[in-house]
Amino acid sequence: MLGIIFFFWVFTPTYVSGSAVDTAVGAPSKVTRVGLSIKNIRDAVGEARFALGIFGFFILVFTYRKKNVSYAILIAWFVMIFTMSFWPKLLFIDIPSNRIGSYLTYPIAILSAWAFYWIFKKNQTNWIVKSAFGIILAFALINGLSDSVSAFKTKINFSEMNQTFNVSEYLAKKTNNNDKIIKDHNYIIADTWMKLFFMRGYRYPESRSYFKRYEDGTRDNCTLIMISNPGSSEAQKCFQESGTNFIVVNPLFDSGQFRRSENFNLIYNSPAITVFYRK
Repeated sequence: MLGIIFFFWVFTPTYVSGSAVDTAVGAPSKVTRVGLSIKNIRDAVGEARFALGIFGFFILVFTYRKKNVSYAILIAWFVMIFTMSFWPKLLFIDIPSNRIGSYLTYPIAILSAWAFYWIFKKNQTNWIVKSAFGIILAFALINGLSDSVSAFKTKINFSEMNQTFNVSEYLAKKTNNNDKIIKDHNYIIADTWMKLFFMRGYRYPESRSYFKRYEDGTRDNCTLIMISNPGSSEAQKCFQESGTNFIVVNPLFDSGQFRRSENFNLIYNSPAITVFYRK
């Protein structure tokens, strides 16, 4: 009861608001949301895991037991996420397909484990089958470990991330709900975590997204122009309409256009992150 009271009357999460639902549900509006190919899904979850997971899925379907709820949950889990990532139009999903596809990792991993369990259980005395699947297991492990090794940095440097957190703490103290902030998502490390310092909504602060996302012409260009070309008449219109007065960028890539302009003051500076205030 206490949780329900808190949810509805103390702090209702922004992701259950009507605007959040409208953003996630509807016909795909961008080319990045029209669905992934089988190859894209395979690359997202890993070749070995994908093959074993599909194998485990068919085993689960053919050995389905009506009284076993876990069978139904696992099958439904895989089918729904696969459909959302492969054919989002069918379910009216307007969420980036790559993001949905990454969630397939979990049901695929469970289905892969189920495939191994079922094969070894049904073929306890067949050493040929066991040997074959042992080789496949070794291949899957090596493939997964090699992906992990390539993903992790050999030398971890938290300096840039700490700078992002420091500037977030600074802005959270120096600004209020009337201030509008835009940050760059291309060159700032861990910028997504900034919203946790402000707690002013899911889309606060606004971001200049990856450049490729503006290419299809469906995304509002204001977030791009206000950082890339703040002196243009179009950018000035965007600043006026949005009320943006704080700009957070990486000084190595985007500080020059603000330093040359008389409309902006440098108020915070560090090696990896800089803040400008629009007069």
